[in-house]
Amino acid sequence: MESAAEVKNALQLYCRASGQQVNTDKSSIYFAKGCSKTLRGEIKEVLDIHNEALIEKYLGMPIEVGSLTYGAFKYIKDRVWQRVQRWMEQCLSAGGKEVLIKSVVQALPTYSMSCFRLPWGLCKHIDGLLCNFWWGSKGGKRRMNWVAWDDMTIPKYMGGLGFRNMELFNLALLAKQGWRVMQNPEALNARVLKVVYFPHRDFLEATVGANPSRVWRAIMDGKDVLKQGIIRRIGSGSSTNIWQSNWLPREGFLRPLCSLVDQPPQWVSELITQDRQWNKELLRDVFIPMDIEAIESIPICTASQEDFWGWQYEKNRIFSARSAYRMLVHTSDRRSAWIEHRAGISDLKAVEKDWTEIWKVQVSSKIRVFLWRLARQSLPTGDVRNRRNMAPNASCSLCGGCDSWRHSLLECNMAKVV
Repeated sequence: MESAAEVKNALQLYCRASGQQVNTDKSSIYFAKGCSKTLRGEIKEVLDIHNEALIEKYLGMPIEVGSLTYGAFKYIKDRVWQRVQRWMEQCLSAGGKEVLIKSVVQALPTYSMSCFRLPWGLCKHIDGLLCNFWWGSKGGKRRMNWVAWDDMTIPKYMGGLGFRNMELFNLALLAKQGWRVMQNPEALNARVLKVVYFPHRDFLEATVGANPSRVWRAIMDGKDVLKQGIIRRIGSGSSTNIWQSNWLPREGFLRPLCSLVDQPPQWVSELITQDRQWNKELLRDVFIPMDIEAIESIPICTASQEDFWGWQYEKNRIFSARSAYRMLVHTSDRRSAWIEHRAGISDLKAVEKDWTEIWKVQVSSKIRVFLWRLARQSLPTGDVRNRRNMAPNASCSLCGGCDSWRHSLLECNMAKVV
């Protein structure tokens, strides 16, 4: 009852400060299952709210998610389908479809994905709707998808179309929530979460716990993403463990690989001299050359400043969902390449330059998409159709030669006439 009285006092204080008034006739109250009828009646009398109900949504978000998350977020799938179905009736160019998918459809679930982890099946269903919309349909039947949707969701500079992978983007947005909790511990939401879920430990050491809320589960999923990219920024070095914290600014492993001595120093502050320089003699005794190079590249702060967390994939070391998403895409691509035994890219910068040049060509978006398909060897030429078991052979139907993109555009007799 005391809590109910405090809620009423807070509402009255807000009304006096804002000049607004709470309409109790339109207000409703929702009780947990364990609340007795007697207590419910007393609370309703204190608050002067007598409607006992739970609205389905508030500000576009489901009030109660529960265990059946797919049903709770079904409205997202329905909204996407309504938009896509409406656009399918129009004759849109490839460029028009790209703009609609990126700026409209894939932006619809952003708010929900910032708070909850959407079901995997729902993300895949939305991806399927967008993929079918992109490739189009004829006579009620979907057309051939010449490029896999997963390949289309990688950035343009890596050979994709830059569409979002809904599952990975969901994780990147949740990582943003974890970053806010970590960077703003005095914020109201961070203080509430700390009291409930990690009262005696650091956020990065927090666990899901027993019977957690859907919001906390989502933040924990985001925390796993954070751990892949956060790095300690060295001030005094007294709170950064050399062997357990990420603190080396380089690609790959962000900690020293090994120690050359049996009892190495444990804190970064032990590697810094009194005149705020790296102890090069100690570095040579303890670390291998690769680690020494990474350590010496770190500027030492001359002012009295504590160590703090930064984001490895931004120059200003401030987290952004965009860079987290790119990190997840790169990680997913490398994992897929390893599983499928695909060869890795030897010169990533050269590959990025080649793809970027395609998208810089000053032609219509339709032609740029054609060039992209040409570069990905996804045009329906004879060799591609034969490789996909769609044709018995790769011969050209006009001249009988071996059909390929080069043959169709340059070498075929009909192409030469054009």
